[in-house]
Amino acid sequence: MTTEELIGTENAIDIAEHLKTPPTKALQKLQPDRSLLYHQYTREPEGQLVATADVLPDDFGSDSVDIEIPPYAFKPDQWSRAFLRGLAKLDVSGKKCLEIGVGTGINVIYLLAKSPDSIAISDKEGRCVPLACRNIRRHCRESQNLAKVLPYGGSLDLASWLPFAEDGNFDIIYGCLPQVILPKDKQIYEGDALAHYYERERYASDLGIYGLALNDILLQQVRPHLKPGGSVVLNLGGRPGQKTLEELFRKNGLRPSILHQEIIAQHAETSLSSLATLEVASGRQFEFFADQEAKQPLNAEQAETRRQNRLPVFHRIYVYQGQIS
Repeated sequence: MTTEELIGTENAIDIAEHLKTPPTKALQKLQPDRSLLYHQYTREPEGQLVATADVLPDDFGSDSVDIEIPPYAFKPDQWSRAFLRGLAKLDVSGKKCLEIGVGTGINVIYLLAKSPDSIAISDKEGRCVPLACRNIRRHCRESQNLAKVLPYGGSLDLASWLPFAEDGNFDIIYGCLPQVILPKDKQIYEGDALAHYYERERYASDLGIYGLALNDILLQQVRPHLKPGGSVVLNLGGRPGQKTLEELFRKNGLRPSILHQEIIAQHAETSLSSLATLEVASGRQFEFFADQEAKQPLNAEQAETRRQNRLPVFHRIYVYQGQIS
């Protein structure tokens, strides 16, 4: 396997340079860039400060926090709200955690109040780790909590970089990854597209037909980096159905359980055309609803037609925990 295949094209050059070490010397491991938590905070915000009302769980102690949200970052919404309610059920006290796809950093802001040992952060969108650090710094009142954040900067694709990390073993690895294939009429670096879509040709998985390629590959990558008793927590749309979601974990040697579930509105700006195409090609139906009570089922084509006509579409969302079997 080449370096580019292992870690992703965007970061391949950086890692390749990193590994150009004389054979007489031990390879220097990738280390978190703690300067991002301090020096980067002096920069002017790249986006508006937005109040994230009704997103954080009740035990956070505040109804909302003001966070910087540039055009390239995912704006916390009902997906974020559901994920945080699943994360709220975890015992992270004294645990080493890793967030894949940190975005604005809102999950870290919440979990720091629950006494983790540390939280490492990374993102494929290279600007998001500095962004998250600015938001974390803005709301982190205690220096000892700030010291628990371990920022791995640069464009790091999924968890392919973990074998090169200074300390790449964790109790809890969590993330909310895109589950919709990039439509032909969109570019992956257009706006916040990286937060909504992924490029099918870059990620091979037998679960790719369900939009689960990123999650499948992530589980393959992180399994060796979980400590004994460790777990992976994923925020998953229920569109493929619960049976398929649980297969995702079991095929990767993890025992699935549901931390949280609810029915949410489909993101109005996320195209479902690729799911409709996959549905026709495979003969397998995705799960959508025309109502929030989930009494009026829809397939992907019907859901996309309703979305284009600005009619409501709903689907289930699950926060799954996969523990080492």
